[in-house]
Amino acid sequence: MISFRSRAIALCVCWVALLGVPAVGSEPKRITTDGTLKFAPVVAPGGREIVYAAHESPNLVALFRVPLAGGAVERVHPDVPAHQFDPAYSSDGEWHCYAMSSGSPQLVLVLMELSGRKSIEFRPRDARATARGPSFLPKSDRVVFALSDTQGHQIASVNRRGEDLKLLTQSAGAN
Repeated sequence: MISFRSRAIALCVCWVALLGVPAVGSEPKRITTDGTLKFAPVVAPGGREIVYAAHESPNLVALFRVPLAGGAVERVHPDVPAHQFDPAYSSDGEWHCYAMSSGSPQLVLVLMELSGRKSIEFRPRDARATARGPSFLPKSDRVVFALSDTQGHQIASVNRRGEDLKLLTQSAGAN
C-alpha cells in the first residue's frame, strides 16, 4: 500500500507534469525524499520551481521551494516564525501571497511584492477569522480568497495593497 506521504509527493509531481512544466527528464520524478507531509503545491513564476507548504517541525508549517531540475529545498520565508499556508503567485511574477497564522484573527492574508520584498497584510475583522486559498486574478491588481469572517463564509477579493475588500458571494451563512 502506498503511504499518504508518498501519494502527496506523487500528486505534486504529476500535477506539474500535467501542466506541461518539465519535470526532470521526460517522466515525472520524485523531487523530495524528506518524508514530510506536503500540500498546496504551486508552480513558481518561470516554471522552474515548485513552492508548497510542509511541516518543518511538528508545530510549524512553512513554505518551501524546490527546483524541478534538482537542488536543495529551501524555506521561502526563513524569517517568518508563524505557520504559512496556500502559496500563490501573480501571473506577471511580481507578487506572491499566502495565508499566515497570527493569533487573532487566526489567519491573515500576506501579500508580498517580490522586487522590493515589501509585505502587506489583509487582516480579517473577527478574532477567529481566516483567509485561505488565495489566487491572483490575471491582468488585475486583485486577489481572491476564501474568507471566514463576521459575514460568514464567503469568497472575497482585495487589491494588492490589502484594501478595498469586496465580498463576491455576499449572503448569510456558508457559500
